[in-house]
Amino acid sequence: YLEIGLNDPLYNYVSIMAPEKEACDPYIGEEITPVISKYLTYHMTSDKMFEQMPADKKYDLIFVDGLHEGNQVVRDVINSLKHLNPNGLIVIHDCLPTQEYHAEYPYNKENPKRQYPQAFDETWNGTTWQALPALDKLGIKYEVVDYEFGLGIIRYQEGDFTPIEVE
Repeated sequence: YLEIGLNDPLYNYVSIMAPEKEACDPYIGEEITPVISKYLTYHMTSDKMFEQMPADKKYDLIFVDGLHEGNQVVRDVINSLKHLNPNGLIVIHDCLPTQEYHAEYPYNKENPKRQYPQAFDETWNGTTWQALPALDKLGIKYEVVDYEFGLGIIRYQEGDFTPIEVE
């Protein structure tokens, strides 16, 4: 299992039952707490991680929840396909924002639409959704499940995809 965009490991990462797990996050401008450092395998961008990763390193499941920027999601998917076992899955988080301000880029904590009388809406999906039409153009097949702000699911089978070099 590989998780791109670890953020808070207690939110998702620790719940994944897999014999081998790895995580990637640059944690730019954030403190790396002891909890985070316990689970963080690659303290770098996903681009840098894939650049350094041996070609024969493979995963059964890759969860893409990193930068929340459409072009980066496309690069993460293309790179992930090169490291996915046959019948493996790539799951992309944040494909279906429910509010326009959830899809703003960059995240704006001061957006007045985030303010509710009794609470603050910190949900942010970014422009992840923009990766979907780009994946279509590349011939990458996926399904989107309307759960947890939209999960894009790619199941890789031999012959489905010819690897493309990331620009």
